[in-house]
Amino acid sequence: MSDTTPNTTPSTEDRYADRRVLFAHQQPAGYADEMAAVLAHAPDEEPGFTANMLVFRLAGLTLALPSRMLAAVSRSLAPYPLPHRRSGPVLGLVAHRGEVIPCCSLARLMGVADAAVSGTQARTLILQDDQHQHWAVPVDAVVGVSTGAVRLEGDILSGEWTHGAFDDMHGLTAQVLRVETLMERMKRAIA
Repeated sequence: MSDTTPNTTPSTEDRYADRRVLFAHQQPAGYADEMAAVLAHAPDEEPGFTANMLVFRLAGLTLALPSRMLAAVSRSLAPYPLPHRRSGPVLGLVAHRGEVIPCCSLARLMGVADAAVSGTQARTLILQDDQHQHWAVPVDAVVGVSTGAVRLEGDILSGEWTHGAFDDMHGLTAQVLRVETLMERMKRAIA
């Protein structure tokens, strides 16, 4: 039995015919000049994006981290000190939900304060890095998780710690911490 259906596979030449027709049109008059003017004009706003951020207070600063890093917020946890680590950024180990987690002083790491975090608003953030390792960080207060605009611009801290500002829907502004710097410093401190 022979197949009598015609061959419907287009040739290579036929497949590209539509593309040639599309790009064969002349540009409208003034199009090149108009596009050059658009590309030469600097954007009105600084680059930024919208994100969900965890906003917290530490040593008089209002700071923000991407909410994807937050594993939990706990009441203030008392760290069990490690021998020979009393003066550095490592505060010790904390127990949280059956897990032993290293606890670091973000204030000491950043060099913004040396006082212990205390008070009725004090909380411990349980942060999670990309390898799902948990870290405990005491803070003065947790403002909450909020959505807003992140502006990549100058900051009040050293450029190695922050890379912009976060403006939430309620008018609160916080400095956005660099996640890479935070994780690298905590890992170096505990090593």
